[in-house]
Amino acid sequence: MITSFKTLSLTLLVLVGINACQKNNAGKTAALVGNWKLVRTKTGIGPAPAGWVPASGNATFQPSGVIGGSVFNGYSKYTLTDSFSITVTGNGVQEQKYFYQLKGDSLNMGNRACIEGCSMQFVRVK
Repeated sequence: MITSFKTLSLTLLVLVGINACQKNNAGKTAALVGNWKLVRTKTGIGPAPAGWVPASGNATFQPSGVIGGSVFNGYSKYTLTDSFSITVTGNGVQEQKYFYQLKGDSLNMGNRACIEGCSMQFVRVK
């Protein structure tokens, strides 16, 4: 009886934890949804320090997980893999993983494969 209670308690704890994570990602998705304008990028070559340069382009994140715009040309889907990572995919293109940070109407994304500090900065289009 005690073992069954412990098992039930552990199962409920795990389910509550999973549900909390799903709600957190749902909130992050809602904050990300919309149209974004690329304003600057940062790239580096080898050990040279990277600097910000003006850039142009756009990105659209839909609630359904569809991504569009000129910045992610060839990519059609996005997935928030956790509270700071996003993966973009499409047919015939290599999956790309980014770190991301949302602060108000500002979105920063950095490609996880880039060790030189590559980043993109977007502002929300209202």
